Amino acid sequence: MKGFTSLLLHTVILLGCGFFLLSGCIGSVAPLYEYTLSPMVQQDESSRSAQAQSLMLMPVLVPSWSTDSGIVTRSSSNSINTSATHLWAGTLQNQLAITLAENIRRLGGIKDVQIYPGPRFAKPVLLLELEFLRFDGELGNSFTCSAIWTISDNKQKKTILRREFSTTVAVDRQGYRSYVKAASTAIFQLSRKIDLSLQQIRRTP
Repeated sequence: MKGFTSLLLHTVILLGCGFFLLSGCIGSVAPLYEYTLSPMVQQDESSRSAQAQSLMLMPVLVPSWSTDSGIVTRSSSNSINTSATHLWAGTLQNQLAITLAENIRRLGGIKDVQIYPGPRFAKPVLLLELEFLRFDGELGNSFTCSAIWTISDNKQKKTILRREFSTTVAVDRQGYRSYVKAASTAIFQLSRKIDLSLQQIRRTP
C-alpha cells in the first residue's frame, strides 16, 4: 500500500510538471499582427463628374518573395526578411488590388472600377495591368514601390499606354504600423499617376 501511494504521488508530480512545462511553451508563442493598406483619398462627390467608362483591374503581380502573407522588409539591398508574426490581412496581391481600385475610384478618373474577375457579365472599356517589381523597405527608414503598369482598350484589344513608376517614402518611426502607413502612401502616389493618365485618355479624341 505504501509503495502504491508513493507511485501515485510521483505520477501526480510528473503530470503537474508536464502541465506547467506545456503551459510555458504555449504561453511563449508570439502573437500575430495583421495589417491592411489604406486608401489615402477622401472622396468628394461634389467635384467629381460621372464617367461612362469602366475599368477592370487585372490580377496584380508581385515578386515571388512577396507572395506569402508575411510582410517583407530589407536589411540591405540584397537581403530580405519575411516576418512570421506581422502579416498582411489576406494576400498582398488582394490588398494592393483593393486599395488601388478604391484610390482610383475616389480620385475620379474612372467611376466604375472593377477588380478581376468582376461582375459575371462585365464588359469593361479599359483594362489595367500592374506588375510590382518591388514593394518593401527598411523598418524605421524608408519604403520603396516600383511597378510597371499598362492600360489597354478592351474593345479594340490594343495597348493604349505602358508606364514605369518608382517612389521611395520615408518611414517616420520604428515598427510595422508606420511601415504599412508608408506603403499606403506609396500606393496613393501610384494611384494618382494612373488617374492622371486616365484623364488624358478621356481627353484624347
